[in-house]
Amino acid sequence: MPSSGYNVDLDAALKHCASEQVHTPGHIQSYGALIAVDNETLEIKYASETTVDLLRVRHDHLLGRSLKTVFSRRAQGILSQWMVPPDNPSNTSYSGRVAFGLNDVLVRSTGAGGMTLFEFEAPQKDGDHGIGAVNETEPLLKKTYAASTHQELFDTSVQFLQALTGYDRAMVYSLDSENNGTVVSEATCDGYESFLGLKFPAWDIPPQARAMMMKQPLRYIADVDATPSPLHAFDPSAPDLDLTRTQLRGVSPVHLEYLRNMNVRSSLSLNIVLGGRLWGTVSLHHGVPRYPDQSLRQFCLRFAEFFNDRLEALVHKRRLSSWHKRCSDLVNPSYEKRRLAHLVNALEADGGVLIQNQDI
Repeated sequence: MPSSGYNVDLDAALKHCASEQVHTPGHIQSYGALIAVDNETLEIKYASETTVDLLRVRHDHLLGRSLKTVFSRRAQGILSQWMVPPDNPSNTSYSGRVAFGLNDVLVRSTGAGGMTLFEFEAPQKDGDHGIGAVNETEPLLKKTYAASTHQELFDTSVQFLQALTGYDRAMVYSLDSENNGTVVSEATCDGYESFLGLKFPAWDIPPQARAMMMKQPLRYIADVDATPSPLHAFDPSAPDLDLTRTQLRGVSPVHLEYLRNMNVRSSLSLNIVLGGRLWGTVSLHHGVPRYPDQSLRQFCLRFAEFFNDRLEALVHKRRLSSWHKRCSDLVNPSYEKRRLAHLVNALEADGGVLIQNQDI
């Protein structure tokens, strides 16, 4: 029997997880850089320490200055066009390549609280796996398109994604109505530990994390052991920046330890939203650090959209089939006789009469 001390420690850990402000970690993953720009003044309000690596400008030389004064006319012109004003849909974003001096940098912009957040990454190849691998995995992709049941969709999806991306594990993790999770399908490399069939309580993904996952369809962690890059604000009293919709968002120390305990060094997750709630995730795990290039991420996002649409269609198909069965039962005389018998018992009557199409 667990000791009372163990229960106290567990309760304290669960309370900490439930209260952790995962959307405002105060840092980003260190393979990229981030600045937050005021939509009205174009003043840079926040900057990560890694700006010096990608933009060749120290973060403290950016804070409080205007886009127009720190970047070339061409660069600041493009960034100005990619500003996301507050009246735009919250999921609006722009992305592309921008030259900063001699550096060609991948840029992505999203809106947050009257500011536009610009994320910067160095262009990078992803080894032997990427869009070019789609041709090799086309037979698996066709099976996924042809899936006629939930389980077929799950199984063919993880087989396809694991083969396409080269991650060691691909799995579908679904949540029930109470947010308890189950690994319902999995594909792994030979010799890799299997999680298939494992069940997890609702607190495995705290409420605030589920809420954030509904707003961000893709999340990846390049290296659980990498040192994060702190974010600095021009105003020292300013609150921590909301990074919900960014891809570089720093990772909770609790989640990093969770991944290490599973021998996972990098991950990529596609969050599936169905009927206005988080249905679950399609997750990829790897035993070594892994940085997925932008083309692979974009393909995974498109695949997540397909998966979501196909899953929704199968849910509707199941409901329609159930509805047809109920309709068939309603016109089945034996079904009506059973209902009459239940009614007679419920009313404690001596008997009952069923009249259908003027027949008794």
